[in-house]
Amino acid sequence: MMIRCIQYLLLCLLGAGMVSCTKKVDFSYDNRVNTGADAASGIRIVNLRGATELMVNGQQLTSFLAPDKEDGYNESNTIGTIYFPGTGRMGLTYYIPQRFVNADGMATDIRFANLTLKRRINLTRGVSAKDDFNHPTDYYFTSFAGADSLMAIPRSISSPANPENFKIRLLNLGVNDYAVKGPVSMTWADGAPIAGLENVAPGAYSDYIEIPYGTYQFKVFATAGGQVPGVGGSTLDLDVIDPLTGRIMMDGRRIYPNQVGLTDSKLTFSPFKTFQPGGVYTIVVADCPNFRFPTGNPNGETVTAKYNAFRIINDIEPQNITYARLQAINVLPGKKISVTVDGETVGGALDFAVASEYARYIRGEHTVKVMDDGGAVLIEKSLSLSPADNESMWVYEGKDGKAAISFVANNLSAVYYNGATEDGTYSNLQTEYPSWVRFMNFCPDLPEVTFTQENGQLFSDPFPGQHLLTGVPVIQSPYVKFNTGFYNSILAYASQPAVLPGDWLRNVAVLKGQQFIANPALYKAGLPGSEPGFYTVALVGYMEQARMIIIKHNK
Repeated sequence: MMIRCIQYLLLCLLGAGMVSCTKKVDFSYDNRVNTGADAASGIRIVNLRGATELMVNGQQLTSFLAPDKEDGYNESNTIGTIYFPGTGRMGLTYYIPQRFVNADGMATDIRFANLTLKRRINLTRGVSAKDDFNHPTDYYFTSFAGADSLMAIPRSISSPANPENFKIRLLNLGVNDYAVKGPVSMTWADGAPIAGLENVAPGAYSDYIEIPYGTYQFKVFATAGGQVPGVGGSTLDLDVIDPLTGRIMMDGRRIYPNQVGLTDSKLTFSPFKTFQPGGVYTIVVADCPNFRFPTGNPNGETVTAKYNAFRIINDIEPQNITYARLQAINVLPGKKISVTVDGETVGGALDFAVASEYARYIRGEHTVKVMDDGGAVLIEKSLSLSPADNESMWVYEGKDGKAAISFVANNLSAVYYNGATEDGTYSNLQTEYPSWVRFMNFCPDLPEVTFTQENGQLFSDPFPGQHLLTGVPVIQSPYVKFNTGFYNSILAYASQPAVLPGDWLRNVAVLKGQQFIANPALYKAGLPGSEPGFYTVALVGYMEQARMIIIKHNK
């Protein structure tokens, strides 16, 4: 009987299984997120107007949360969205997702807003943008011709013909509301013009040109009013400018002689940037809301302001995984030399205390040779280069009286370690307007040298200038980071391990801050205390004829 019951139960279970196998399941619904629809279209918004909110096709892509009563954002009104997961607010550039592009290739009813009190933008009228794969186009949101506009500007997506170079152009969307206005031209840091990037009229743009990759401080000049300020520097209060000139207004206590209130620094802010090999960039001049004007109050009070200014837009910025940069510097007393890398001369024949221009090399092992003006090899060494290295090859006289090479890595990123030790989140900082000086000793008969300010005072970053051995660079925190427009004097001392600063080298001419200015003729209204940049100050020559030289590593 028991066996029959078990057989009956097995038959019931088998029947139920057969019925369940014939049940149809609906697989047509998939609740997974369609990431393809959120992929970027070819429509890139460049937000020069300072909008924080974006709406497309009636849908809010940003959070549209207003700031607090102090016009700031905190954790309560910083809530990410699907499209802006970080802060829920717009940044400088944004590619509109494909889901907002219709069958005709159009993204419609694009609107912008800024909910802050100081830079408020009421929700703009709706505009459209076309997604054209064959003709990539940027849409610059800016004030132009008296109204908020979305300007369609074609962009290049083709790489430079020479892979060691980058491509760059100049776009002028400036307005006539300010003293600095009109056609614009781009120059090197010393004010020398760059061919092909000159006299660009408002509403126009230049062709792309190719420039060897590297760290540059480009400047922009207008035909009316002079130099155009760049956007940035707010962390150092360098966004406070004179409305008549665009020059930085600095705390008078940082100017020599000291003054009360905000004072003209004679400097105009221009950012530093490493432009990558294979990159494509646009320098755009536009009406930018990123500044403050002094009110005239001696307490340094300011008001939020707009001004014609330039920004650097990355059209394409690949990572440098191939190239490094090298320069040769001759500090070998009484010798004219040539330096070759893998048989190619770096900068031609070099006189004493002269640096070559930078040359570019592929990562890996290289052979460096130094020859005198008769062709005799003085020294040969191997050098290993990694991508993005920036190296100076200092040829000097060693302790044995023979030629030696000091390979010195230069930090042109303006990133430095600030000493934080918790989880590392805040241990690295970046300055936007560096006045960084490294000190070196290449005096053959001075085994140790210390550099100071006036009257033997140590620098605010004391260690990079202390107890410097011949040909040996400081590795950890190697730069003295001066204030913008520094006016300090620099003196050299013969020091000893237990003596600081040591004996003042009276025969070595004192360096003044204004000797760090590449082209004094550029400053029509008077000279600043100094110019920003990445520098090396080196003591060279035998002690009786020793002098300090300045090498600037950015152009």
